[in-house]
Order: sequence, then structure tokens, then C-alpha cells
Amino acid sequence: MRGEPPPRVIRAGNANMRGDLVPASRLPSTTVVELVQRRCEARASRNYAAADALKERLEAGGVKLQDCLGGGTTWEYSVSRRDGGGASPMTALARTALESHTDRAAVSRLSDEALALCAAGEPLLGRVAADAAFDFALAGCESAPLLESLAAAQAAEFDRWRRPQPLVSLQVCERLAAAGLGGAAFARAAAALERGGAAHAAAAASLRGLSFGSPRPLRWLWRRAAALPKEAPPRDADADAALALALGGFDDPRLPLVLDLGCGCDSSALKTAFATGTASRWGTAATARFASASAERCLAAAASSSTSRLAGVLVQFPTPYRAPGGGNAQLPTREEGYMLWRVETTPAIHSTSPRGGSSMRSEKHPFSRRIPPCEKARRGLYSPGLRAHGGGGGGGGGEGSSLRRARVARAGGGVGAADGPGWLRDNPLGVLSETEAALLLDGRRVHRFLARARGRG
Repeated sequence: MRGEPPPRVIRAGNANMRGDLVPASRLPSTTVVELVQRRCEARASRNYAAADALKERLEAGGVKLQDCLGGGTTWEYSVSRRDGGGASPMTALARTALESHTDRAAVSRLSDEALALCAAGEPLLGRVAADAAFDFALAGCESAPLLESLAAAQAAEFDRWRRPQPLVSLQVCERLAAAGLGGAAFARAAAALERGGAAHAAAAASLRGLSFGSPRPLRWLWRRAAALPKEAPPRDADADAALALALGGFDDPRLPLVLDLGCGCDSSALKTAFATGTASRWGTAATARFASASAERCLAAAASSSTSRLAGVLVQFPTPYRAPGGGNAQLPTREEGYMLWRVETTPAIHSTSPRGGSSMRSEKHPFSRRIPPCEKARRGLYSPGLRAHGGGGGGGGGEGSSLRRARVARAGGGVGAADGPGWLRDNPLGVLSETEAALLLDGRRVHRFLARARGRG
């Protein structure tokens, strides 16, 4: 009698969309394979009573069996649509952690539960593992073993995919990269595509070159930040406490201190949790700290620190004007209200060492000529720095037309554009922020200004 062929896994439906179809059983796949194999052997030996008992056990565990003509058995997990109440336990844990991102103890507890679920062999079909890793990372998960286990589970899922899925593979790997993961998962996703032939060679090469700093993974983070509601600024007391905690968390406070002052457009407790958790998992928490506070309070806290030496300030400045009756209504109407003006007129900015410096950048070209740093650059009070990295400066002429620029023109011309030397075409730091990556992929320029203070005397 012909023996039964080995059982094989058939993925249930189209699991390309996040959470579209999810397993309704916690029965580990290794156990399912063992029970299906035993049932195949029972059927081959005509022990149908034992085969039926094994079938009932598998079906009770959420497994559907299909006996094939001529022998053989295929199986798949029973699944349910999300709108029908079904959800992967891992997905539920990740979403709960994301909703609880301000409660560090809750995120830690949920991370431990998820790690135990991975250890128990919980089946993570489709892109469940990658999506869970992304959500846990955003929640500020500090458990490197959990994120690595989810990446390994997703890599194993790539091996099980029976046909190449370039779009889904790219999306899944980009989210893994945005979570601060990579390595073997990308290589196995690329190998799965390469098995589909030369038509997928370009997509496979893209997967092998992915990293956390690649533009597309950063755009996932930017999209999440852009979708969040803008939070109210913290109270002065809360900001001062956060800054004191950040400044006091460095292993070696004698090292030069560099401040990265964001514009606040994506400031949120969730973003701070993500940055803090990622730094902890990467082992850089002793040299990179995060806090939510105004630019002035950050500079004042750094200047008043008895141990930290302020060596540089990075200012990321948004569109520096507001059109009457339109545009971003949260922007100020006078030059004195802009963060760049307030930073420049803060005494602490002048306390940077001669070898320190300030880097100012904007995703829009028109900087006011009246904003002090740009005016000082034009008059030579600051000397443009790192020009070799920026291709010689000179960011080019003005941008093309836009509705906002048209409104500014109708309102009386708006502010002038700071053309001329000093603009850098490339980021001199060698890395991209989420906003820069999103604008780069949209084909929009980022005008960067890097200045170093000359020696005073």
C-alpha cells in the first residue's frame, strides 16, 4: 500500500492585510504537524478509529483537515474575520501595549506575556509577527528578546510562503526595520522572492539593503506621528523634571552635550516612548536621552548643568511663516514668535564652545531674512561649516508654486527667502529624520543650514 505523503501547511485565505485573517487556535504548529502525521499513519494502517479520534482532537484545537484523493492530507488553521471578533492573541497583546504606552509597568508585563506566547509556539501567520513587533516598538518595549523572537517568527513565515509576494514582503520588512530590527528576516524574505524568478530580483535587492535609517522605514514612523493628535505642551514643572531626569541619566556627563531640538509638530508621549525603548534595546540609553520641553527650557537646563558642556545644538524648524486665513494656524504671526528666533536670542545658545555649533534646517525654502541666524550668516557673523559634506552649499533657488505660497503672495508678499551660500543639499550628519525621509520620498527638498560659531574675542 502506498504510504501517505507528508502533511503540508496551506495558509488560510489571503493574509496579506494586517489582521484580515487570524488563527482561532493557540495549538502550536509543531503539535499540529505531529498529530496530522500520526493520523496519516493511522489511516495508512487502516486504524480508522484512532484516525477519527485524532481528527476530533485537531478540529477541537481549531485545525481544519482535508483528505486528498489518492492519499495525503492538508491542513490549515480555522480563521475568523476581525469584524467577527476573532483576533490573534499576539495582535491583542501588541495593541493593548500600544494603548498603554504611558504605563511602563503595563508595557513590560504585556511584553513578558508576548514573549511567553512566542516560546509556547503560538502560530503567527501572514504579517502578524511584524505588525506586533512594530506596535510593541512604538509602545516603548525594552525587551530585546521579544522583538527578536517576533522577527524570527516573521522570518520563518517567509520560508512558508509558497509564492512570492513582493509588495507584502517589502511592507513587512519596512515595518520590521522601523521597529529597529533586521538581519536574517530581510535575507530570508529576499530569498523567498528570489525563488520566484528573476522578475523579483529588484525587490529582493531592496530587501537586503533595508535598515532602520532607510527612507521607507522612516516614513512608517512619520505617518504614525502625523496621524497622532497634537498634544498640549507640558507644564513647566513637568518639563523641568523630565529635563533633569534626562541630563542626569548619562553614564559620563563629562562628554560634550549635543541638543536636538525638534519643532514639536510630532511631539507626543508615544514618540518619546518609542525613542526611549529603542535606545534601551540598542544599548545606547547611556548616551541618548529624550524629553518633552520647550527649546528655551532645554537650553537653559543644559547651560545650568554643572557637569554637561553644551557643544552643539541642532534645530529642526518647520515652515517658518503663516498665511492669513489658511495654512498652519498654530504657527505664530510675528517673527519673534518662531522657535528659531527664540533659540537664537536665548543667552545659552551663545555659550557653546568655539568648536561647537548650531545646525538649522527646514523642509521649506523661505526662511525670513529677518530671522537672526540667517541674517548673521549672510553678513558673515557665522561661517558656514561642513561645506564639503553638503556639496558646496547653495541650496538653489526658490521652490515651485503652492497654494500656501500663493496665499502669502496675495496677503502682501510674505517673507523673503534666504538664498545664497550656507545651504546644504545633503544632511551633514549622515542620517535622516522621519520628516526628512518622508519629504525625500515625496520629491521635496530640505534646505539645511549648518553654522559654527567663530571664536569670540
